[in-house]
Amino acid sequence: MALFILRTGIFILRESSVELMDTVPSKELAKQIRAMLAGLKGVKQLEELQAHRFGPHIVMNLTVGIDGKLTVKQGDRIATSVEKRIYDSMPSVLRVHVHYHPADKKHENMTIEEILSEGRQHTSPYQPEYYE
Repeated sequence: MALFILRTGIFILRESSVELMDTVPSKELAKQIRAMLAGLKGVKQLEELQAHRFGPHIVMNLTVGIDGKLTVKQGDRIATSVEKRIYDSMPSVLRVHVHYHPADKKHENMTIEEILSEGRQHTSPYQPEYYE
C-alpha cells in the first residue's frame, strides 16, 4: 500500500511540475499549427512555437515569417488572421501571442523539431553596462 501511495505522489508531482513550467508543446500540436497556417495568406513560414498550460487551457507564443516588404499594418493583419484561425480551430486555446518578422532562408523548410527547439536558442543581445 505504501508503494502505491508513493507511486501516486510521484506521478502527481511530475504532472504538476510539467504544467507549471513553460514546456515545449507536443509534436502533434506543432504539426497541427503548421498545417493550419500552411494555406494562410501572407504566412511564409512558422519559425517558433511555445505553449504552456493554464489550467484546462493553452497559451501560445508563435513566430511567423512574412514578406519583409510588407508594412507594419499589413503584418498586423496577417498576425490577426493567424490568431483568428487558431482561436476558431482550437477551443482550448485561451491566448495566442503572434510575433512576425521578415521570412529568411535560415528558417525555410524547418522540421517540427527545429521549430520546437528554436525558442530555446534565443539569447538577448542586450549587454548591460555597470557603473562603479
